[in-house]
Amino acid sequence: MKHIKSFFVLLASWSMYATATWAQTPFFTHTVEAGETVYSISKIYHVTTEDIYKLNPETRNGLRSGTTLKIPQNKADQKFSRFHTIAKGETLFQLTQLYHVSAEDICLANPGLTASNFKAGEVIVIPPSNGKEAEVQKATDDKGTLSVLNSGCKEMHRVKRKETIFSISQKYGLTTEQLIEANPEMKDPDYKLKKGSLVCIPYPEKKTVKKTPSNQELFPQKSGPEKMQQITMGVLLPLTQQNSEGEKMIEFYQGLLLAVEDLKNMGTSVTVYTYDCGKSIADMKAVLTRPGLSKADVIFGPLSSAQIPTLGNFCRENKIKMVVPFSSQCDEVYKNPYLYVSNVPKSALFEETYKLLQDQFSNRHFVIWNSGEQREDDLTFINGLKRMLNAHAIPFREVSAGSSSLQDYLSLGRKNIIVPNSASLKALNKLCSELNLFKVTNPEYQFSLLGHPEWQIYTNSQLENFFRFDTYIYSSFYKNMNKVACGPFENRFEKDFHTELQNTFPSFGMLGYDLGRFFLMGLANKGNDFDSNISTWRTDPLQNDFYFKRASNWSGFINNKAELIHYTPQKKIDVIEFTKK
Repeated sequence: MKHIKSFFVLLASWSMYATATWAQTPFFTHTVEAGETVYSISKIYHVTTEDIYKLNPETRNGLRSGTTLKIPQNKADQKFSRFHTIAKGETLFQLTQLYHVSAEDICLANPGLTASNFKAGEVIVIPPSNGKEAEVQKATDDKGTLSVLNSGCKEMHRVKRKETIFSISQKYGLTTEQLIEANPEMKDPDYKLKKGSLVCIPYPEKKTVKKTPSNQELFPQKSGPEKMQQITMGVLLPLTQQNSEGEKMIEFYQGLLLAVEDLKNMGTSVTVYTYDCGKSIADMKAVLTRPGLSKADVIFGPLSSAQIPTLGNFCRENKIKMVVPFSSQCDEVYKNPYLYVSNVPKSALFEETYKLLQDQFSNRHFVIWNSGEQREDDLTFINGLKRMLNAHAIPFREVSAGSSSLQDYLSLGRKNIIVPNSASLKALNKLCSELNLFKVTNPEYQFSLLGHPEWQIYTNSQLENFFRFDTYIYSSFYKNMNKVACGPFENRFEKDFHTELQNTFPSFGMLGYDLGRFFLMGLANKGNDFDSNISTWRTDPLQNDFYFKRASNWSGFINNKAELIHYTPQKKIDVIEFTKK
């Protein structure tokens, strides 16, 4: 009897010790994915960049995808949640036992987690324990003997000197496998049977052993409509500004309305609630009290980044999808699973572009042309490009503007890719002037230009140069006016709203239309399964395409779309996307 009571104390003490030990783990591991930065990783895990640098000094020189980082557990958050890197062979059931948290709570905290992607290396957030699994449940049997419910132990055996696992199992008429199964710690290769320790003696084999549930069984089953016949949509934008920004917001909204009209023509009912939300937090709070919004399926907005947390909290509380159309720097997306950032962040655009360049030009020779300008975004792109070229043994050289011996830097045996370090029009004009002269005097050298997204603004004045120099421009979008649907869309827009599309970069009317169709058609066709299908969901966009991916298992979605716009010497324009080999 004393032995059994001692076991309760031991079990309870071990339970508390195990929880405390895991909660105090100083760090966990994170595998870097393409497009991630130290800053974005710090936001995912609620630590500072300096915290990451201290454990990973090499990250000060940049990140490489596939690298494993040590991430410190945020002590301030430990009483609320912890982060856990899934180990090889680990199951969801094991995590529920380890952290005393139900499988349902873990799944709710990690909406991006599924039975198929529950694998080694994935990081998940562990919500606070609800206490149910942590309780040591006690009861009294018919003889008044204290026992542990569901422990599977008929009694506890105190180990004597020279006893072995085999001798104990023989004593109780068990196989060694049955004894080890009842005492999982014995599976540890370093386990040693010690005198005085307690061993659980299981009930005879005739007692039904409860089957350990699989990941597939523990993950919640999908429920709800596979398709949606009725969609409620909210639009929260500063629509009454009497300036160019207000005009862009109106045009974006008009593009959304044309997407709504498409859905209605396909048989899906769409109710739209539109409110001017201004640009202040107070304005947003006032708007969120207006009728209809709390029942929305999706909300588009806002423009002001200052309003994103307020609207994000509202959407999270009401389980509404929130599409952020304009801001690419949105820290809220790292902690809110209901956010969708459609404007590709620079870091993601750069990393996806590097993959494209490696895919298309691994046999080329790169020449980085230094204009003398130093712009932060351009410098970041060029430094990342150099790292990628070095990592994949792709040759490159650097040359300064005005060099009289450009041919000394270009390869005669390979086709060259010339990359200016600045996106400015001034740098482009200077480079084109040099290349026009070089092409005439050195026709034996083959080269193409690689330009920055801003070059699309200069198309009217630089189109001939783009064709002449076989130019590629990396970007997250392209208004392809040669596309059959673009002309009819412009005519339709002018007919419906009695105004032409503005000449902007990008076209805000097309952006609203493409974004509206992507989400509305996605909800109409996929319903509750939209998020799980979003990575493969495609529409036929006029200008903007979207490749959404969760930043983490508990975060929102970020668009990772990148493409190369190719202006060929035959005066054709092609769009090149990354293809997995």
